[in-house]
Amino acid sequence: MSKVVFLDAGPLGLVIHPRADQEIVAWLQRLLQSGVAVLIPEIADYEVRRELLRLRKLQSVERLDQLKAQIGYVPLTTQAMLVAAAAWGRFAQSLVSFAPNGPACLVILEHHDQASV
Repeated sequence: MSKVVFLDAGPLGLVIHPRADQEIVAWLQRLLQSGVAVLIPEIADYEVRRELLRLRKLQSVERLDQLKAQIGYVPLTTQAMLVAAAAWGRFAQSLVSFAPNGPACLVILEHHDQASV
């Protein structure tokens, strides 16, 4: 069974930064060299890209596009979003108090591979 890592927006932003965090870059290189499939989920791309565009960081957008072409990209599907919404609903029901929009991205990332793509 192959291992797959989906990059969340945090590590993704650190990797494509002009002064990239070398610890994160080394971690990513170790994963790739060991045969782990590292993919960028569409939602993480969206979160990083919108902030880069807001800041007019076009060279960083280019780095994001290059990395996406190198390691791979997983588009969201309607089915993935439906599975994630159901999981988020179950998660939210189990909590007494939480920030309503806080865990949504993580739930989508965690359940993306469970939906038929």
